Amino acid sequence: LEMNKDNLVNIFTKKSGLNEPQASTILTEVIQYVGKQLAGNSNTGGIENIMSVLSNLRGLNADHSLVKQVLEKTDIKDSHQVTQYTQQAVDLIKQEADTKPKEVESVFDSFLGDMGDSVTKVTKTGLFQKLGRLFYK
Repeated sequence: LEMNKDNLVNIFTKKSGLNEPQASTILTEVIQYVGKQLAGNSNTGGIENIMSVLSNLRGLNADHSLVKQVLEKTDIKDSHQVTQYTQQAVDLIKQEADTKPKEVESVFDSFLGDMGDSVTKVTKTGLFQKLGRLFYK
């Protein structure tokens, strides 16, 4: 099965009981957050780096910057709920990355590539330089 963000959103929608726009927003924020962390550490992509950022997102609370971002973007206004859903999204991506590392890596690549200049095909190395420019203008 080709893995893409829609697959992840589907799985997350089923697991969390959220509606699809909410599930999509939360996953999108998590993926963007991970991308920013990687760009900030000037890491190249690679599933090891993605996993290492995800592993640090344990025991999230309402004060965490990722949770605050999700709270801003989603229509769920209960910060306790948003914290739980965000943690669920992180854990889901981690689980998927354990079993399908290549696919999850490509979800990140294509997603972060779309955030950059979607016209040019983003290569592995170009991806994070591009991200750097995106987030640190």
